[in-house]
Amino acid sequence: MKKISAILVGIMLVVAMLPLYPNKDIVKASGVTVSYNTHIQDYGWLSTVSNGQLSGSTGQSKRLEAIQIKVSGVEGLGIKYKTHIQNIGWQDYKTDNQVSGTTGRSLRLEAIQIVLTGNQADNYDVYYQVHVQNYGWLGFAKNGEMSGTSGLSLRLEAIKIYVVPKGTVIQGTNTTASIVATTPYERHGRLSVKGTDLVDQSGNRFQLKGVSTHGLAWFPQYVNQDAFKTLRDGWGANLIRLANYTQEYNGYCTGDNNNRQRLENVIDTGVKATYNLGMYCIIDWHILSDGNPNIHRGEAIDFFNRMSAKYKNYGNVIYEICNEPNNVSWNEVKSYADAVIPVIRANSPNAIIIVGTPTWSQDVDQVAANPVNNPHNVMYAMHFYAATHGDYIRNKLITAHNANTPIFISEFSICDASGNGNIDYGSAEAWKNLIKQYNLSYAGWSLCNKNESSAIIKSSVSKTSNWTDSELSSTGLWLKHLVKG
Repeated sequence: MKKISAILVGIMLVVAMLPLYPNKDIVKASGVTVSYNTHIQDYGWLSTVSNGQLSGSTGQSKRLEAIQIKVSGVEGLGIKYKTHIQNIGWQDYKTDNQVSGTTGRSLRLEAIQIVLTGNQADNYDVYYQVHVQNYGWLGFAKNGEMSGTSGLSLRLEAIKIYVVPKGTVIQGTNTTASIVATTPYERHGRLSVKGTDLVDQSGNRFQLKGVSTHGLAWFPQYVNQDAFKTLRDGWGANLIRLANYTQEYNGYCTGDNNNRQRLENVIDTGVKATYNLGMYCIIDWHILSDGNPNIHRGEAIDFFNRMSAKYKNYGNVIYEICNEPNNVSWNEVKSYADAVIPVIRANSPNAIIIVGTPTWSQDVDQVAANPVNNPHNVMYAMHFYAATHGDYIRNKLITAHNANTPIFISEFSICDASGNGNIDYGSAEAWKNLIKQYNLSYAGWSLCNKNESSAIIKSSVSKTSNWTDSELSSTGLWLKHLVKG
């Protein structure tokens, strides 16, 4: 086995030129020695190094798992440090060569803070620099500042530490020492299905929550980055669903080539807007009046082949392959799904795929007895409109969940199934409780100002972003409250 020497790797990196040691005479003259060693993936504890030497490894994709640090040479000077650990978060401070991190658990360190202590602490500064997965060497952090990343699920791979007299200028301190995830995708990355749950890139349970557009041909003006940003920042939404009707109103399969291109342009605008905002995006093949998805199977195969190839590097994109099959059996829907899923998988092997279920995506309880052939990262659609769908449909969801069927509520509202009519707040509350109980992801219908109960914007409001609460409909206010939690 190749032996790793922390000192040797440090020397190699000096030759390869890493920024930015302070003058070694200054370090020596300070009289302080800072010593540290790290525990790394596959190798365990490395030998102790000191005063800016590299501990860890680079170019080998090995995570730091723990660290020990101490100072010597100046009476009255001590050190404390804490690390941010995968699945755990920040540990409490450790001091003077105590272990910060974990061993034997395969958990990465993601960030570190280091502080000098004791009555001599005001006379010295501690600088530290980390090598981070996908980023390389970050800039120096100083005196308790965070070094590393937060919310990105990236490992620390190496570290260098200096203690120098107060006020010593170190090159590289004007570059970024830490990177903090600010968007949903930065924090959670590519999603996958585990059991009945969506999980994020760290394997933690995750919930997508957001809004579906109305038909892209009806209300394309709401597919814009400012609208989505309003939902992300004002509501806490992390999901937009793009409803691409197949049949109605110049549907994708009934209009001409120019119409299809217009719809694909709107989809592209929506996908790129969500990507820029770090949100997730569902491309929805919106079966409705056509009922049986096999009617347009050929068009669907062509569409999803091109979409999954075009967006194969967009980890935020989810494919919903048949919105609401109706007057059709589950076996017929499954036959369609088993034809479309491999087309997507050829381009996007790990994308989430949502498969609709019979009776306008209410018969999700039929799936468990005969799921799709390739269930990898596949979920099944459950839709409801609270004023129409009560305990009978809720019990279908419960049955499906208990049978380990992964469910995604890719469309719902709190009015009746027409998308209009009275709102049933009592039934809506019962649905909300199930959503929370089972950690179900959802997209509320719909992002538009259509004069109907399910539209989230009042029909009198023409703004396409930055809506105030007074400009939201009753459904919009309820949905905003649900998303914000």
